[in-house]
Amino acid sequence: SRVYGLDQNRANSTSLVDGAEAASSLLSASSNIGPDTWQRVNTQANTGTFSYFAANTNGYSEKLLTSPWLDVTSGTAGMSFALRYDTEGDATQRWDGVVLEARTRAGVDGTPGAWTDIGSNSSVAYDGPLFNNTAVGPSRPAWSGTQTTWRTATVPLGAFNGSQLQFRFRFVSDQNTANVGFWLDDVNLTGVGAKALPTCDSTCN
Repeated sequence: SRVYGLDQNRANSTSLVDGAEAASSLLSASSNIGPDTWQRVNTQANTGTFSYFAANTNGYSEKLLTSPWLDVTSGTAGMSFALRYDTEGDATQRWDGVVLEARTRAGVDGTPGAWTDIGSNSSVAYDGPLFNNTAVGPSRPAWSGTQTTWRTATVPLGAFNGSQLQFRFRFVSDQNTANVGFWLDDVNLTGVGAKALPTCDSTCN
């Protein structure tokens, strides 16, 4: 048998909102490369007091801020978020930055598909391709450079209607110059329901 967690079970909800104000975030931070990851900070915020922040260090890093699995329940589903950043890069060359990716599965027992870019569909366009010495590979477009005014981006998710979706903000940097970093706030999804993964009880096999 299976025990279904309730802390993220929002089967009757049609939205997911995370403004970084609560310590018990729905978004989980992790790191594939480097000693640090995303964190909640009160140094900048689009609204409220807190935002999520990934520091732009002078070493290889890959920092992930990942959602729970979401049931996309509407052909007009979408997400919005506020972003602000000061990362290594300029109009002639960009080194460090953030991409937005998603993957899908057919249900809780489905095998997740590969991560694919969805930030390219954002109303706030990527600034340009990163150089080829980060974890995302060569010439990958990203939010990079200096944009210190908060902007609100929207991304349509209706193409995923009927699937389960997981998304992540992926910060990458190379081994050279440090800068400040990337702030994220007011993540808001509509046309979705959030559920936790099932866990096994003592009789599960």
